[in-house]
Amino acid sequence: MRHMLQPHVGARTDGTSALAHWKLDEASATDNAADALSAYTLTQSGSPQVRASLFAVPPGSTGARAFDGVNDYFQGLGNTAALEALRDSDFAVSAVVKPDVVSGNRSIVAYNGPTSAADDNSQILLNLSGSEIRVFWEYSTSTNVSNVTTGAGLQANKIYLIVVAVEDDSTTTRRIRVYAFEKDVGLVHEETFTGQTKSDDGDLAQWTIGQNGRGSEYFDGTIDDIAVWKYPLSRDAAFLLYGETFGISYDEETIYDSDAGVYHLRVRIEDANGTLRDLTDLAHSQDLVVSADVSDDIDQPGASATVSVVREVDSWSLAHDVQASPLNQLTGSYAALVDLNSRILIDTAVIPQGMTPNVWDWVPLFEGYISAVD
Repeated sequence: MRHMLQPHVGARTDGTSALAHWKLDEASATDNAADALSAYTLTQSGSPQVRASLFAVPPGSTGARAFDGVNDYFQGLGNTAALEALRDSDFAVSAVVKPDVVSGNRSIVAYNGPTSAADDNSQILLNLSGSEIRVFWEYSTSTNVSNVTTGAGLQANKIYLIVVAVEDDSTTTRRIRVYAFEKDVGLVHEETFTGQTKSDDGDLAQWTIGQNGRGSEYFDGTIDDIAVWKYPLSRDAAFLLYGETFGISYDEETIYDSDAGVYHLRVRIEDANGTLRDLTDLAHSQDLVVSADVSDDIDQPGASATVSVVREVDSWSLAHDVQASPLNQLTGSYAALVDLNSRILIDTAVIPQGMTPNVWDWVPLFEGYISAVD
């Protein structure tokens, strides 16, 4: 079966997938930009104004910040082991932006030192260079590397998701993948730069949003949601993470085949008290489901499903005739969980590797009643 899934995600992060996540959704223009993962905050300078979120369906993201292109930005030191390790590991940076102008260099986010001295090398600087996307960093003593896309064609007053994925090309070089998605349109540009010399330092480095970290190239427009990922976010993973937020749809089988996403199956049965019991997380968090097959052939009068389950795990039995099984005593007295006419629901979710499904990720495949138990 092929299903068009559009998860309500925005930039969903957790501690296993991301290093930092600034939502820029504080209620007041005077608040700091708080890192949603570790409370790592950036101090505001100027007056970045609170604006409505750029996301279409933004769970957990209630606002954005408008930068005036003159003196608005957020900044704070990032001298931690995890952040410094970026130069030796694969990572990605994603940002949702709406430029007011597409001229000159307009910096979105930077991780660098306040000067170009050897110990303050720039790890990454993401900005717009006119209508193109520019990725900049340094190595050695003020030796600059600058890659600018060709043909991105970004436009003023349109909303974009920009992803820069950084991964090892060799022991001394990087491969840089750049993706741009336009809201309600989808992928509008994709480009790869190879053989890029690695940044070799970064002591005393700091994060800056809205300028280049050294007092120039101020962003003119709105920024909503910046995340730093612990892996080189792929194009397909970006589809999964932003989905309906950007009016982007995708085919789950294509995403799964790309290794960007993982299938999750959920089978729930309603007990005698009306409580839905998840067979994939039951009996001391055991997954009792072996497989589930759903058929919705249009030539048939209705959908049907076949579910195979483990009969017993450590004396926890689903067999309806084992009355002493804790699974048949969930209501306080004997009531077989898997029995004729019990209500059953089957859902699936496809999400990025290493993440746990949220409530909005689940897509219903089947709802009905058990008609036979073997």
